[in-house]
Amino acid sequence: MNKLEFIKKTYLSNHLKVFPVVENGKLPLIEGWQNDCSDDFFQVVYWLENAKNCNIGLPANENDLFIIDIDMHDVNGKESFERLCGDLGIKEIDTLMQTTPSGGIHYIFKSDDELKEVTNSANCFKDYRGIDIRTKGYI
Repeated sequence: MNKLEFIKKTYLSNHLKVFPVVENGKLPLIEGWQNDCSDDFFQVVYWLENAKNCNIGLPANENDLFIIDIDMHDVNGKESFERLCGDLGIKEIDTLMQTTPSGGIHYIFKSDDELKEVTNSANCFKDYRGIDIRTKGYI
């Protein structure tokens, strides 16, 4: 599956707005990405044609998303998350997810009124390091 097919199937079909990001980086390729992110197929085609190797940013707030960001930088967030899920009795998570270049995972949920009150937080669970919450910014 090529990049456009992946974006269409994963994001656009779920009415999620995206925007282009620098190749192998995290910097937006467009100013005002908060206002100019789009779920329009033709806009995404335009971006991909003009920045062929760009990454794709997925904004949290602009899409009403609640994202659990499992880090693998200085700590094994996957182990912490498995332990947290086990302690909470969660056996399976059925949601959109993506892997990160460092081997981490983003679990992407549609937000609700209560989750909209949660703010970005790094290492938000004291006994479960490597688990961040993203409600603002982008992944």
